Amino acid sequence: MQPNFPLNLPDTVRATSLSISPPGGGVARRLLVAGASGNLFLYDTQGRAYPGWQPKQLEFRLAGPPQYLTVDGRDVVVVLLENGYVYAFDQAGASYPGFPISMGARLGSGVLVETGATFSRTRLTVVSQRGERVSFNLSGDILARARVATWSRTSQFRLVPDQEQRSYVVVREDGGQLTLFSPAGQQVLSQRFVTSAPRSVQFFSFGPGRQVYALTETGPGKAYLYDARARLVGGQPFDSSAPQIALTHDPATGLYHLFRVVGNELRRTDVRLAQ
Repeated sequence: MQPNFPLNLPDTVRATSLSISPPGGGVARRLLVAGASGNLFLYDTQGRAYPGWQPKQLEFRLAGPPQYLTVDGRDVVVVLLENGYVYAFDQAGASYPGFPISMGARLGSGVLVETGATFSRTRLTVVSQRGERVSFNLSGDILARARVATWSRTSQFRLVPDQEQRSYVVVREDGGQLTLFSPAGQQVLSQRFVTSAPRSVQFFSFGPGRQVYALTETGPGKAYLYDARARLVGGQPFDSSAPQIALTHDPATGLYHLFRVVGNELRRTDVRLAQ
């Protein structure tokens, strides 16, 4: 164990995420801890808190884990709040020019980041609870806004990136109906669930035509895997006790290796997708 660890947060704080600064520049990594009530703590690898983050208390709950970026040699902490506002802070906890900015509606998930060489060339994309895809840069400019899907007062939207954080799908849940859309708004697949148990969605992309969508229903303990053409892999769901599964692809054999937890067992299943 490293000196000064474990770090002890205040007794009233329930940590919900840990974001780590990108490597490089010969600078020690920075550790950003988010609390459930919208407070943020920033530490170095010696466990020392940075000024301005002891903690930084925001006025609303976080919509998703903060993003710790390094752009043009500067640290940027991007924070999305459920009330639809987005903040960008420097290492000292001060807001960058142009922030906060409003997405025009509430947010319920995180952000996809396409890091560029400058603040203006770094593109960030969110999906609001009104079904709008909004892209903006670190200069605080809104770059694009378009509706992905229709919405109602009971619908909830999430942006789900792939495992490489390069692309994403948009998830709309309305009661027991769960629908996935492409970034362009095309419906990928739709499924109705009978139970009200929590559901998680994962998106895996291993190249053109090799996308897999995993829908896990935690109550019955079932994981549904769909291929790029929305066909149910294996013709039936897989048993899975955990909220998520893991999936890898072997280009040499064309096999997909599915890892899932069933009870107290970690199981591996090799599957081949239909052509």
